[in-house]
Parts: sequence; C-alpha cells; structure tokens
Amino acid sequence: MQGQNHSHNFVSGLRVRNYATLSGCAYILGGAVTVDVGGTVLADCGGTQFFYSAVTNNGTIRAVNGSTVEAYGTLVNNGTIDVINGSLVLHGSFINKGTLLDASNVRISQVAVSGGDVTVRVPSATGHTYQLQWAPSLTPPTTWISGSAQPGSGGVLTFTDSGGTTNSERFYHVSVTVP
Repeated sequence: MQGQNHSHNFVSGLRVRNYATLSGCAYILGGAVTVDVGGTVLADCGGTQFFYSAVTNNGTIRAVNGSTVEAYGTLVNNGTIDVINGSLVLHGSFINKGTLLDASNVRISQVAVSGGDVTVRVPSATGHTYQLQWAPSLTPPTTWISGSAQPGSGGVLTFTDSGGTTNSERFYHVSVTVP
C-alpha cells in the first residue's frame, strides 16, 4: 500500500506480514499495528508516516529520503527501526527490545596513517551503502570528493584515501544511502 498524506482507518488493526511492505507516508488510524518478522514499513516520501495507535514491530521500520516515522501510541520494537536516513518522533512510550539505528550510528571509529595513505574505519549496517568523502577545507563552498562506495555488512568497513597524507589538511565524513 502506498500513500502520501492520506488517512487510512484500520478499525480492526493492521498487520504487515512476512514479505509485505507498507510504503509511503500516510496517517494510520484505528486499531493496533503489527509488523511481522520479514515485514517492512517504509517511510520513503520525504514526509511523515504517522501511527496513531499502538505499534509492535517484529520486522523492519525504515525512514529514508529525510522521511519521518511518528508514533503517538506505544511503540514496541522487537525488530529493527532504521532511521539513519530519516527520523523517529515518539509521543507515546517506547519499549526497545530490538535494534534502533539512527544517524548517531554513523561514526568514524578509527583513522590511521600508513605511509602516504590514510585509512578510515566505519561501523556499518546492512541495507545501506557507505562512501568516504573528503575535502581540503570546511570553508564554503566546500567540494567533497568521494571514494568508492561499499555496501554495509553489519561489520566495520575500511576505506583508504591513497596519498591522503600529502595534503596540508584533509577533512573526512561518511555519506550513507539506502540503495
């Protein structure tokens, strides 16, 4: 089901089954929402996916393209909530027994120099693509130069900036996208 800024009233509740995806942005009203293992709620419209009742997530809830997942009832997470490329707004209680991924999970964990190269290590999450970017200055206009992209593995990714030490200054950041 897709929707953007539409209201959907599920009086008897809504269940997102294994292999099913609820995508878009809408107002979900009515009974409780359950996301089964293997089911996905995907807020992907650049707006907000609203839930006005209790939500139990046993699968995946993901916000991409700057979208927001907003919950007014109790949100119980037994699966994965992935808002690295979006946001989560909670008005009710939040019980987290699963995994919550947000922008704070994207951090450079180690920088090392080896000869003329700079090696950068970043923890990753599956379902995302990571790309090391660098700039000679943070003074606008800043042009970020990109290295090769790597798919997230759930482990630590290693990026190498060949010849990175030959510059007087170099600023790094990591761009994360959902393929």
